[in-house]
Formats: sequence, structure tokens, C-alpha cells
Amino acid sequence: MNAPTQTVTPIQKAIEAAGGQGALARLLKVHPALVSQWRTGRRPVAAHHILSIEAMTLVSRHELRPDIFGVQGESDPDADRIVPVEGA
Repeated sequence: MNAPTQTVTPIQKAIEAAGGQGALARLLKVHPALVSQWRTGRRPVAAHHILSIEAMTLVSRHELRPDIFGVQGESDPDADRIVPVEGA
């Protein structure tokens, strides 16, 4: 019997690319429990962290929060106006 296939979410890809939950938390200066909540889906990744995560991990903002940034390839004239907040 085959094991069920598990889908890797975009935030899980970002966590892995950063070197783990603790590493991503340190890079973003947030508590590791918050990153865990993102990973489990308990909380969505806050929009003000998305561009920093994208820059650090190369996981696209469109993958991380398509509800905010749309599907990749869609035109959003304001997408580049959103900037990460220092120290957030």
C-alpha cells in the first residue's frame, strides 16, 4: 500500500529554503511559534513579511499569498508599491 502524498505548501518551501523554522524566524525577527503557526495553517503569513520572505527564500509572493498578490502573471500595477517593514 502506498503512503498518501503530502503537498508541500509555499510557506513550507520557504521554511526549508531558509534552513528551518527557527532560521526563518531569526531572519524575520519574529517568534518561532509564529512561523510554526504559518506552517500549520493556523495563521496566514502577514502581508508585511511576504516580500522579505520572497527575497530571502526565492519563494514567490504570488505563491505565498495569492489572495493579496494575485496569481503569478496577472498584472497588478500596485504590487511593487508594497515594501517590507524594517524590524517587523
